[in-house]
Amino acid sequence: MSEVKDATRDGLAGIVGAKSVFTEPEVLETYSRDQSFTPARKPNYVVKPKNLDELQSIVRLANEQLMPIIPYSSGTDFHGAAVPTQGGILVDLSQMNRITELSDLYWSVTVEPGVTFAQLQKEAAKKGLRVQVPLMTPPSASVLSTYLEREPVPGAADFIYGVEQIQTMRVVLPSGESFTLGNPAIEGGPHSHPFGPGLNFWRLFMCAQGTYGITYEMNLRLLPLPKVQKIFFSEFNNVGDAIAAMKQIQRQELGFECFILNSFDLATLVVNEDAATTKSLKNGTYVGLDGAKPWSPAQCQRFDALRQGLPPWTLVVSISAWARNPEEKVEYQELDLRDLAAASGFELKPSVGGITGLDKIIADEMVLPWRMQKRFGYKGTAHSLMFHATGDSIGLIEDALGQLAARYYYSAGDIGAYIQPVERARTFYCAFDLYSNPTDDNDMEKVNAFFNEASEMLINLGAFFDRPYGPWAEMMYRRNGNYAEYLKKIKAQLDPNNIMNPGKLCF
Repeated sequence: MSEVKDATRDGLAGIVGAKSVFTEPEVLETYSRDQSFTPARKPNYVVKPKNLDELQSIVRLANEQLMPIIPYSSGTDFHGAAVPTQGGILVDLSQMNRITELSDLYWSVTVEPGVTFAQLQKEAAKKGLRVQVPLMTPPSASVLSTYLEREPVPGAADFIYGVEQIQTMRVVLPSGESFTLGNPAIEGGPHSHPFGPGLNFWRLFMCAQGTYGITYEMNLRLLPLPKVQKIFFSEFNNVGDAIAAMKQIQRQELGFECFILNSFDLATLVVNEDAATTKSLKNGTYVGLDGAKPWSPAQCQRFDALRQGLPPWTLVVSISAWARNPEEKVEYQELDLRDLAAASGFELKPSVGGITGLDKIIADEMVLPWRMQKRFGYKGTAHSLMFHATGDSIGLIEDALGQLAARYYYSAGDIGAYIQPVERARTFYCAFDLYSNPTDDNDMEKVNAFFNEASEMLINLGAFFDRPYGPWAEMMYRRNGNYAEYLKKIKAQLDPNNIMNPGKLCF
């Protein structure tokens, strides 16, 4: 019997070669889901381009055939952004992984979407530089996608070095055209640009989940590896006091990295695991399609013992110095920080809970974090409520979340919490994690319902979900109808055939 002709598959094979096009059910299955609550859906095709020409040709083919197209970077996604809603062509960008223009003069680098944090940090370290990595992000995550999705880094408190890592980028539009955003649009233009008035058009593509185009190149800022660094810890019994102390620290612009962990997350960070697990954590392969392997009873016991010995909330502040007079900078900032702590009534400590070498663990995590992936193994999956909020609302949010947890017979002590200041504590980024067992349908259903009701409740209490994954899209756009209508107008202009990741956001 002759094989049935498939014009789309043949067209893709003509672009990238038959070996880079996949239609086998077992391959499509691996792209059909992640550990989130997003319903599974297989793509019809998976294709792996190696360069810009191939990527443009794939997008043009999708337009000709009115076929949905879903961008997929490194394969590390926990929130359903790359899970298809209508099938279509899934474009796996992992082979587009070049690092170029790495400069120790300008502290910058250009990356493609397949470049991971582990890959970039290895190259950057050769020039004494480092990439800023969100604390919860695994080493296998795409640098480009993570920055495009606006996940804050621990240095986000700093206006100059922490908030904006993206300088310029290039996008394949739904028409297949390449669009350059930033100074390089002018031949010979530098990637760096002055801050000031004017339209930052590249923000249109941030948190868009590939609905406006596929970003295939990004130039971003790096930092030097610290020459001198000191890390301090402060204990608090409630989150309100921790937030108040953090505001005081940020008001005086002391330190660089600064964040708060509750006892659950801090215990997760430091609890020991076996050698095989350590290897998978460092490789970024610990969390699979269906979550992570649950902890052993022995690890659960170690975790519980650690958690009981930790303060409810721990504030971490790192004083880092690099290029000029690093010893002097750390010395005067430490003196100022100690004066502030004494005046404000909190204590600076070299560790908490009697943990040896905690400052070294935190310093390592600032360069290339891998330990926080362990939280997925608490029950098997982790579901983060990630939002921005003002400092005075976080205590109310924590209390309300605890009360709602009781209604769902979910232990409030099993909620992980991570909080960091943005722009010197003008606002705060928060991640509250809920855990469920992927092999227990009843537990998954219960936690899913808890997650959805909590999301609505937190929005009503002032939480702002700026990355509208899954159910958050409807919740946020329902409350911002005019904004959603403008997005749809722009979408109609850029993508009249609605081929770019349809079904995401408000499209």
